[in-house]
Amino acid sequence: MQPGQEKVVINIVKEAFDESVAHDYTQEGIEEFFKFANENSLAERTKFNSFAMIAWQDKKPVGIIEIKDYCHISMYFVKPQYQKKGYGKALFNEALSIIIGKGNGINKLTVNSSLNAVPSYERLGFEIQSKEQCFNGIRFIPMILIL
Repeated sequence: MQPGQEKVVINIVKEAFDESVAHDYTQEGIEEFFKFANENSLAERTKFNSFAMIAWQDKKPVGIIEIKDYCHISMYFVKPQYQKKGYGKALFNEALSIIIGKGNGINKLTVNSSLNAVPSYERLGFEIQSKEQCFNGIRFIPMILIL
């Protein structure tokens, strides 16, 4: 992601979140999520401790991944009509290459998975770390991938 592309990322996040995740959250959880998932917050995070990548198909943005501190997936969304077509896996593999290439001794990658995304993360090699949690209306399952 280049500076100035935050709106592109958030549009993908909003579309995928509304379709696949929002139904598992309370109104409080939805509002809390979008305090984090907005253009200004994303721009600030990527200035300091995060990087984000966008997947494109025919010059259309179709997916995003954001990695915090080279060790935690903050956001990972693919537009519903492009899911299960390899875009998410390609984004993940590219992000993993960057993390490993950084060579800073990071030996695990974590994520707070939405309930519906657990099988997708398991296919990528993640394991459930603990039971479902809820924080400010956001329901998630902590997962880990040992690198």
